[in-house]
Amino acid sequence: MEPGHSKAHLMQARVSLEREHFKAASASLDQALSYDFSVRQSLSYYIIKARILENSGDVREALQTLQTAMKMTQSTGSSGIRRQKPSENDNVSLFGKASVYIHMAQVLSQLNDISEATKTVREALD
Repeated sequence: MEPGHSKAHLMQARVSLEREHFKAASASLDQALSYDFSVRQSLSYYIIKARILENSGDVREALQTLQTAMKMTQSTGSSGIRRQKPSENDNVSLFGKASVYIHMAQVLSQLNDISEATKTVREALD
């Protein structure tokens, strides 16, 4: 198995998700993970996973997944000090960050946590 296949499966998961083929998206995401476990270090993985979870009715798990994604968008480590060695996560796109914030606000709204959803939107605007 070539690790390069994982990106193709991740892209297929995204396409399936856009077409609202959630089972196919989940299967493609699982395939991507089976080819290369480091896919879990990708922001796209968490965004896709959260949307699949949300669609299956597991909204709380979707929120936890998005919280993990949110940590990836931050440029500092857990100690609050910027990492010296750049990693793939340091190059998170503005689109990726916006996707996480928007989706998190939507999930929080579904959980009737309007104040936290509003806080998330304000954070995104800062």
